[in-house]
Amino acid sequence: MAQSKKSGSLHVPLMVLAFLTMGGFLYWLSVASEPTEFVVAEENDLAQLGPATSVSLVAFGDGPEQYEGERVRIPNVRVAQLMGPHMFWFDLPVAEEETEPFLVRVNRNFVDEDLQILGEDVVTLAGRVGMMSDSVMTAWEEAGVFTEEGQRTEVDAVALFLDADEIEIHTAGVEEEEEDPPEDETDG
Repeated sequence: MAQSKKSGSLHVPLMVLAFLTMGGFLYWLSVASEPTEFVVAEENDLAQLGPATSVSLVAFGDGPEQYEGERVRIPNVRVAQLMGPHMFWFDLPVAEEETEPFLVRVNRNFVDEDLQILGEDVVTLAGRVGMMSDSVMTAWEEAGVFTEEGQRTEVDAVALFLDADEIEIHTAGVEEEEEDPPEDETDG
C-alpha cells in the first residue's frame, strides 16, 4: 500500500510540470515566430497589360490568327449575339460580303460588372487574342463563364477568341466607319 500512496502523490507535480512545459512552449512560439503578412489583392490595372495594337475590323478579319497572344484594339464592332453576361459573338468580315462569328469573352476581372452589353450595340474592344483549348474551356467553366447549358458545346468549335479587358459602348445603331472615305470630286 505504501507504493500506491507514493505513486498517487506524483500526479499533481506531473500535472503542474505538464502545464508549465506547455506554457513555456507557447511562450517560445510567440517569441520565435514571425508575424504573418497578409497581402491585400490590388485592383487589376490595365496598365500592366501593356499597349494594344489598333486594328480595323476588316484588317482583323483578314487573319485574326496573326494576332494570337497579342493585345489588340478593334473599333466599331457590332454585337451580333449575346451569350449571357460573360460572352458574345460579333460578325467578323472574312471576305467580300461574307462574315464569320467571332467569340468575345468579357473579362470581368477588368470590365465593370455593371456594364451591360446589348445585342446590336456598337463597341470598341480591347483585349488579348487567345487560342481556344480544353484547358481554357475548363477554366471558364470553373470561373462561371458558362451560365447556360449548351454554351460550352457552342464554343467547342471555336479556334480563336478575344479576351476583352476593355469595352467601350457606343450608341446602338452607329454605322461602322468606312475603310476609305470617298474623296470629294471637284471639277477644276
